[in-house]
Amino acid sequence: MRKQRHKKNELKEKNKQYVRKHREKRSEQVVRTYSKEELDNSFNTKISKCRSLKKMKNALPRTQTKRAALIPSYIQIKRASTSPTVATLQKLQILTSNEQKEMCAMGSSIIKDIKVALDYSKGQISDDARKTGSIITSAVNGNEVQKNRIKLKVARNLGLPAKTLAKGRRSRTSVLQTEKSSWTYTSRKTKSDAMSEDEKKTVYEFWLSPSISRPTGKKDIKRVILGPKIYSSHMIHV
Repeated sequence: MRKQRHKKNELKEKNKQYVRKHREKRSEQVVRTYSKEELDNSFNTKISKCRSLKKMKNALPRTQTKRAALIPSYIQIKRASTSPTVATLQKLQILTSNEQKEMCAMGSSIIKDIKVALDYSKGQISDDARKTGSIITSAVNGNEVQKNRIKLKVARNLGLPAKTLAKGRRSRTSVLQTEKSSWTYTSRKTKSDAMSEDEKKTVYEFWLSPSISRPTGKKDIKRVILGPKIYSSHMIHV
């Protein structure tokens, strides 16, 4: 009796080891996936594909609720590591994996934050707000957007006209191709008849010269009230 029990325990232990090795090997095995061309050529003719589709439809339950409950249970995400069918559908982006769902959620959150920043910069009238909007529009219109041809979709989701993104793209290329690679390199276009910096400096030095006569007298002094009987004054030179 003892020998029989001992042999029985040995057989159980060997069976456990065999099952453990089989499960480890199965978990480490790489599931083969197929490309779209291979799937298109899997059926010899369209008729055979149509017949197989009819067989599958007839095999499914007739009610919509049962079909909706049966199909997701077959293509559930956790079977992607063991099912070549689910892995192939995920590769062709027909089904979304957990990583793709996380990327979509992260992308939507980033788009919302960018839209909030753009809306805030639109309401501000300053050079910093203008530069902020230029930086954002230049950053979101990169090579991947141009490659996938989704500029209009990006502009629609951000609430911007397509011309604004195109202008940001031009600013991006002009900045990155210059020696002074800085977003502050781009500045507002001035009028053709505007004064240059040299002319402004000449006028400034002229009015600071002590040899000229003061045309306005006491009105050259600018006074600001800081508090009760407290003032701050400075000369108006230009």
